[in-house]
Amino acid sequence: MKQLLLIIPFLFSNYLYSATVSGICELQNQTDHSGAKVLFEALTPSATTDSTYTGADGSYNIGLTGGIYSIYFSKEDYYPYTMPGNFTFGDESYTLEPVTLTGGGSTQFLSGAISGQLTSDVLYLVDGDIVVNEGNMLMIEPGTTIEFLDNYDFDVYGDFYAVGEEENEIIFTSGRPIKQSGDWKGIDFDLYPSEDYWVNCDNLWGEDSCQQYDECTWIIYDGCWNDENTENCDDAINYDYCDGGSFYAQEGAKTANLEHVIIEYAEEGISLVNSRDTSNFSLLNSTIRFSDGTGLYLGYNEHVTISNNLIIDNGNSGIYLSGNYYNNTPVIISNNNISNNYNYGIDAYNSYTTIDNNVVTNNNGIGIAINSRINTVINNTITDNNNWGIGVWHQGGGSLVKDNLVENNYHGIEVSGSSGNSGQAIITNNTVINNSWNGFYINNPNDLIKNNTVINNRYGLELNVHNDLTTVTQNIIANNTSWGVHIGSDY
Repeated sequence: MKQLLLIIPFLFSNYLYSATVSGICELQNQTDHSGAKVLFEALTPSATTDSTYTGADGSYNIGLTGGIYSIYFSKEDYYPYTMPGNFTFGDESYTLEPVTLTGGGSTQFLSGAISGQLTSDVLYLVDGDIVVNEGNMLMIEPGTTIEFLDNYDFDVYGDFYAVGEEENEIIFTSGRPIKQSGDWKGIDFDLYPSEDYWVNCDNLWGEDSCQQYDECTWIIYDGCWNDENTENCDDAINYDYCDGGSFYAQEGAKTANLEHVIIEYAEEGISLVNSRDTSNFSLLNSTIRFSDGTGLYLGYNEHVTISNNLIIDNGNSGIYLSGNYYNNTPVIISNNNISNNYNYGIDAYNSYTTIDNNVVTNNNGIGIAINSRINTVINNTITDNNNWGIGVWHQGGGSLVKDNLVENNYHGIEVSGSSGNSGQAIITNNTVINNSWNGFYINNPNDLIKNNTVINNRYGLELNVHNDLTTVTQNIIANNTSWGVHIGSDY
């Protein structure tokens, strides 16, 4: 009987703790992650509510009875978190997704209109839509972090300066403990310049109002009616006024400069429209990643420079351009790494662009797609994309595609459907090698294909044009596994 009594508690203990659950819960901006409470709340009769705490490395481990639980993470001065959904544990070991609790140190919540300066000694938590209104300016110090706690907008209609430093970046990210693409909206810039207006200097009161315009002069008069010497004047006069006549004031320019910033886990990383006339935008040495949609959208702009950025792992195209054709001023896209995006690397529709010296690789669609006139695509490395390396379509006449390496894509370069009256596309000095299918596919009535090297593709060059306007000359076409040149139905 005594032996039986000893065995029963052992079996009962084994039954009580049939599940082992472990994971990591870190504290933001800390090296010691201890003391965070992990609460497992029972939802079924077989489950038993219990809790544990994290160690210095953020790890936790607990034994639980089988059943269904809700899981909560908390620590004083940190934003609490509930893990989404309910969890069923049985007679197994389980490892949960890692969690980071937001908070610690100095924090400030943001919502509504913001301006002035954001500093690196404060963690900014966005708990509502935020906006920089027209006429206002926002400056952000290097090393500042802005976290969005839900799917909130960040709209910018004024001046914006977010200039970080190498290894001391400004970070815009999700504030959720488990970060996912689409957690917040992204940053939407509308830099349309404020409208011109008529100014009459005579109607301006006060020295500051007058001197804000170079065309106006503030006059201070100290004189006498009847005597040049004011001291001997019986009727002295003293007055001041604004002089200069009337003029038409130029529209108000807006500037947005982003350098060494990281934008991640948004629906769309950056959307930029109307950077034209006197406004300008630059994105330099920055990272846009893990967006649910496009990394960078550019619409109806002219003064834009996108250079030395990493645009990767976005759920649609890396960069999408539409309607950027004002005053024949190209959007500059240079020296970027645009990789692992779910759709195109760069998709330029109805836009005037210079695409220079970028690495465009491992995108699920086309590397660089040109569906507009007057584009320059030069010195790019375009590899391992799952469709065409370069596609020049429909309105692409007038484009120059030169000195690019197009390698290991499904297809090499397609030139198709451009209108003859939109100008001649010039495709020259490109190296098109080791693509799985076509090196070149030409289905366009008025282009020059010259001095290209087309080697080790399945098909070299297919010319599906029946006129004498397209010129194919001085190309090296060799070692393609099926045929070298295919013209219509003739090889």
